[in-house]
Amino acid sequence: MTLAICIVCGAHKFGAFVTCEECGFEPTDLADKAKSLALSDHNFPPVELDKFSKTLKSHEAVSIDPITLTIIARPIAEEAYYWEHLNDSTGTLPCMQCGDEYRPNTDEVFCALCHAKTQEPLSICVKCPLIFDSQAKYCQKCGTKLRVSPRVTLRSLSGDVGMGVGQTLERKDVLAKLNFLADLRRRLSKEESYASHRELMIFGLYCALLALSQAVLSSELLLRVRQEMALLYGDSHALRGADAKAAQSIREHCLRRWDEYEAAMARDPERWNLLLGNEAAKNCIGVEKHIGASMDMMMFMANVTSVTRGGVIDPIIRREVGHS
Repeated sequence: MTLAICIVCGAHKFGAFVTCEECGFEPTDLADKAKSLALSDHNFPPVELDKFSKTLKSHEAVSIDPITLTIIARPIAEEAYYWEHLNDSTGTLPCMQCGDEYRPNTDEVFCALCHAKTQEPLSICVKCPLIFDSQAKYCQKCGTKLRVSPRVTLRSLSGDVGMGVGQTLERKDVLAKLNFLADLRRRLSKEESYASHRELMIFGLYCALLALSQAVLSSELLLRVRQEMALLYGDSHALRGADAKAAQSIREHCLRRWDEYEAAMARDPERWNLLLGNEAAKNCIGVEKHIGASMDMMMFMANVTSVTRGGVIDPIIRREVGHS
């Protein structure tokens, strides 16, 4: 039975979605269900749940980054979609992604084509280490026969990278080290602070893509990861109340920003990191051509790159080696 914490009062309960016996709160909408499942033994050991309980009982908020919350919410949303849209008389379902009618297996919400685009296993070179799409057979770098990993898909890889960035931004010590920008961010209004954090997330995701490009040689696969990460970021806003049009606008804004960062880097390949730092400082804080601001953003970039490499890519390879 699932051990969980009430997201309102912090009381322990058995079952993430059941009514809390202490305060009477019952998670019913998608966001509350995702938060409730997040604060359960599906994601944390009992000792961590006890800490969250104490925090909530002290009337303090438990922060869960929006990307992680969105990934937790996806299977909940998909199950609800299946039962709400299944045509009992024909046994057909409109694909959750493209809308085409198909005949699903139990709880399946994507047609075969859409499923293959994001959930087919990727291939791994455990020697280099590099990640390839499912069609690749041999490593382009060393010629070693690739290992198809059922545990690594486009969707899982994009999600792991996104969570790494989201959790990095939730760590207050990371942003506190940005001495110049930390002081500026403290002076921002509530609306400006929200916009600044949004842009930091977009820049962090771009930095993670740069790190991932060292392990993904295929430009086509990297582009697919990029599109999936933009979709995930848009979905994180939808989970927080944005309508479909707004979520699509956020995805498009994210992709435009990434194009701007690529253009900035291309202006001088020898100073790409400084130019990228300056462009990020302009977008995230509204400061440009300031060496302190650019250096701070370069530090942030290095931190996200390290997290992506050490917390996402390297563990994937170690896990594959362990299954040799």
